[in-house]
Amino acid sequence: MVYRLCQKMAGMLVQMQEAFTQVQYSRRVHPEFMSKLKKLYQKMSEKDFTRAFISCLLIPLGEGEHHPRIENVLIFAAKFAVSVESFNHETEEEELCPFMNSLFEFLLDNHDVGDAALRFRMCYFMNMLLNSMGDNAFIDDLLCDRITTCMTERLLDKVPKIRAQAILALHRLQDPSDEHCPVIKAFIFHLNKDPQAEVRRAVLLTMGKNKQTLAAALRRTRDINDGVRKLAFQFLTKITVRSLTIEQREKLLSDGLRDRSEKVSKYVKMQLLPTWLEHYEGDFIKLLRALDAENALEISILMLDVLLKLTPVRNIIQHVPVDLDTKLIPFEKLTSESVIYWRCVITHLQREGCQDEIDKILPELSKFCEYIRDFMNLMKHDQRETWEQNTLRFILLQLFEITKICDLHDEVGRENLKELIVDTLKSDHDSEALIDSIVQQCVAIVPDTESRLNLLANVISELRMPLTTEVVPLTEAEKHEKDMKKAKLKVELLQVQEYQYVAIQSKNFLRAEELKTKIEFLKAAIEDLGTDQVVEEVREEYEMKSDKKTLTKCLQIMFSMTQSVKTLCPMLRSLLMDMVLPNLDHSVCSVIIGALKATTVCCLLDEDLAKKYIPVFFLQFSVENDDIWLAALKGIFDLLVLYGLERLGMAPDPETPEDTGQANKSRSNRTVRLYSQSEDTDTLLSTPRPSLNCENRNIINILTGLLDNANRDLRTIAVEGLCKLLLHRRISSPSLVARLIILWHNPVTDNDSYLRQCLSYFFNHFGAVVPDSQEMLERSFLVTLKMLANAPDTSPLHEIEPLKVAQLILHLTKTEAQDRLLGYCAHNNLALAIIAEALNSDSCIDPKLLIRSLRYLHIHLEDDSMRKCLQESVKRLSEQVEPSEKRITNTLSHFKRNLDNQTKFGAENGPITEEELMIEEEPMIEEELDAC
Repeated sequence: MVYRLCQKMAGMLVQMQEAFTQVQYSRRVHPEFMSKLKKLYQKMSEKDFTRAFISCLLIPLGEGEHHPRIENVLIFAAKFAVSVESFNHETEEEELCPFMNSLFEFLLDNHDVGDAALRFRMCYFMNMLLNSMGDNAFIDDLLCDRITTCMTERLLDKVPKIRAQAILALHRLQDPSDEHCPVIKAFIFHLNKDPQAEVRRAVLLTMGKNKQTLAAALRRTRDINDGVRKLAFQFLTKITVRSLTIEQREKLLSDGLRDRSEKVSKYVKMQLLPTWLEHYEGDFIKLLRALDAENALEISILMLDVLLKLTPVRNIIQHVPVDLDTKLIPFEKLTSESVIYWRCVITHLQREGCQDEIDKILPELSKFCEYIRDFMNLMKHDQRETWEQNTLRFILLQLFEITKICDLHDEVGRENLKELIVDTLKSDHDSEALIDSIVQQCVAIVPDTESRLNLLANVISELRMPLTTEVVPLTEAEKHEKDMKKAKLKVELLQVQEYQYVAIQSKNFLRAEELKTKIEFLKAAIEDLGTDQVVEEVREEYEMKSDKKTLTKCLQIMFSMTQSVKTLCPMLRSLLMDMVLPNLDHSVCSVIIGALKATTVCCLLDEDLAKKYIPVFFLQFSVENDDIWLAALKGIFDLLVLYGLERLGMAPDPETPEDTGQANKSRSNRTVRLYSQSEDTDTLLSTPRPSLNCENRNIINILTGLLDNANRDLRTIAVEGLCKLLLHRRISSPSLVARLIILWHNPVTDNDSYLRQCLSYFFNHFGAVVPDSQEMLERSFLVTLKMLANAPDTSPLHEIEPLKVAQLILHLTKTEAQDRLLGYCAHNNLALAIIAEALNSDSCIDPKLLIRSLRYLHIHLEDDSMRKCLQESVKRLSEQVEPSEKRITNTLSHFKRNLDNQTKFGAENGPITEEELMIEEEPMIEEELDAC
């Protein structure tokens, strides 16, 4: 009896195995074999069936490779399990059937097995089961807690694919409405911290929507991985635009539309923007209002350029609120948003060659100039708040921007526009941006340089020295004489009136008409003498105005007009001497800044002037004002980049210790000073005060000292300027390169995105533009690591991962084939230097860090003596390493194997074991370079 039962069980097991075998080939046979398995389920006991089912399931679960047949089997198993659940529970109950519960228990009991492929498949099948249970499925609280616990443990797995699969398995257990949901917290943690892009992508694919996940997704729009950024924008597309703040909307569009990845920017253009426009019912002006376009002009124009290309011309014109008769926007509808849209539509239509459509929404130039004059008159009316006046100035600026699109072939219209520009410059409705715009417009209106400069110089002259009208009262004698004339005229008037009366009585009407004309003349003369008690005398005298507003405007006009010339003509030189230089020591900050800007432009046009006046820029650092420092610093860097230190007579003295790559003590101390920390602050940055000593002409040291300034703008300008000097080969400094690398990684600058973008651009182009960049980077390697090692205990530099910095430098110094033909390979030299430093017992750099950095070298040995030297050094280094240091010994073995094989390390490496790969899991440095 027992034998028959065993035979029966064996037969059923064979049938089950046959079912698992057949379903792998095609999903069309799944329903057939599901029916057969259901019959077996009814015939066998729950325990026996479950045991047999799991034994068959173990075969596909143990396969690590992705294959369609394995997918077919697992899909079949998940569908069958759910069908058994529904088969057992035709009515709703709150407990899983024993078979389904046993499958979950099996997966949870074995989720942490030693085999990585099996752990992956356990999480994978868990996800399949949960997804197959339908939208309205439920599970027991205890089982839910256990799944959460086990899958959260798998989130800490060393294999990224397993972590990603655990994320997918957990996604149905999240509760976005619960602020303390452990699954949501785990998702956000891995989204922010997990080094593998695959895991971060899995989180964005499955994460629910709430305030916490929204903030986390916003941060991922600046992820180093293109795929993660795109998924972050996809996640945010599902968020209602009204759920985002204005700042968040602007930041999203700024990052997305300018993204370096085409697939990311394309998604933002083709999906996110149209979704937002649809949310505002296709109204462009409402969308602009949602962005606060007045304060985000650049990104608003960029957004409109994209949307207008996707919209038919007919729909575009319909949203411009112009009057059909006047072709102008009525003043009551003229807002910041409507004028920006008007401007962008005209620009778009002009770009597309739609002149007929432009004529429907823009009048001829003379009429448009009259429209601008009327608007300026409107600005004079009523007392307004500051923000209202700023809005009107913004609208006026956009109206002048529209004039740049108008047809200037109309001579009358061009003359009207020139008069309008002159009147606007003289008015009180100007701003710095408006002056720049209309002065640039003068280049097209008055192409002749001399005529244009004369026109603008006359405006400056009238602003600074207007004609004075002096009112002079009459003396007593003059008053008496005037009264006598008035009395004589009155007597004469009475006589003429009497003559007129007699002429009328005698019907001599011709004579009466003549007398009438004389009477009117006399009355007018008497009236003039009666009303004017004083006379106004216009004297040819000028009053020099020196108030802040006038000087700032005049300096701005000069700065703008000088942008369009190539030589410093006598008139500009005269303005420089008479107006600009005398105001460099003015008491008002804005006037000094304007004078510095104008002086900079003039010096850029004349080398002799630059040599003479560049010390003046350094003297501005004696003034305690950051804005003046910024203007002076910009001018200094502009002049140094154009002329170089030698031509300006500012090259370092021969006895001045210069950056020669020899890390002597004095230079190291000066370099490390940037990263010291004051006693009363927890940040790296301090506020040093630059000084110019005529005896010490090492200008670069003075400028480099600004890298640790607490003012973000000053620090950014200093970084930009020094990077430009390096790129233009005006200076060569390995220690400066080291400081820039550390500043790039410094956690203090985490929120300074512009500075990091600047450094990212610099290091991406440094190697291609500067011929000796490889040598500078090579010499900066150990200098950089020593700076990090010698940082004070309280310095934020301890948060920097030194291996990451080393990996960056080694990536930047990867020698190209053409350089190797010249016999130079930076990594060959670095290999010797790194090993020598690791063998140096007095070195401040951790030898483990140095050894691990060997992993990223790409050496190309052609010299046997160098190879033997490296092999001997590696052997000595291996003897000093403890056998328990598995990561270090693996790295040394890998390096030694490449030396023995004479292969290119890193490019043609030998096979690395899975164990080595797990130990040395590091992010890709190529992505890190593009992180900003």
